[in-house]
Amino acid sequence: MRLATWNIHRCIGRDGEQSPERCAAVLQEIDADVIALQEVESHPGHECDVLAYLARATGSQVIAGSTMIEQDAHYGNALLTRLPVRAVRRHDLSVPVRETRAALEVVLESDRRRLQFIATHLGLRPAERREQVRRLLPLIDLQGHDLVVLAGDLNEPIKISQPLA
Repeated sequence: MRLATWNIHRCIGRDGEQSPERCAAVLQEIDADVIALQEVESHPGHECDVLAYLARATGSQVIAGSTMIEQDAHYGNALLTRLPVRAVRRHDLSVPVRETRAALEVVLESDRRRLQFIATHLGLRPAERREQVRRLLPLIDLQGHDLVVLAGDLNEPIKISQPLA
C-alpha cells in the first residue's frame, strides 16, 4: 500500500504558474493508494473543479474536507483514495482568531484490514499546533484499526543536524 501527502498550494508551482495538469502528472507518478491533499481549491459542479479533475486523473474517489467555503469555491483538505471507504468524519481543529483548520478522518479497507487515515493541515504558530495535536490524539483508535496514519502539512520545522546526501 502506498500512502502520500502533499500541500498542493492551489496547484501553484514555484514558478508562480497554476497548473492542475502538472499536479495530476506528479500524483500519477507517485501512484499512491491514498493521498492526503492540503490547500486544495475546488469549485464543485464546475468544469474547472480541480478536485474532481485530480480524482479522475488518479482513478480515485475524492473525499473533500473543506475548511473554507466562499461563494462557489471550497478550500481546504481532501483525500484521494482507491481503497473502499467505510467511514468519514470531519473534525474542527480551529483555534480562535487563527485560520480555520480541520482534520479529515477516513476509515478505509484493504485486504480485510481496517486503516484509520487522518489528514490535516495544522496551524502556523507553535501554541496553535499544540492545541490541535491535543484534539487529534483522542481520535487515534489503535484498538479498532489494523493501521493508523496521521498525515498532512504539520507546519513543524524540521531541524537537520547533518546535510542530506
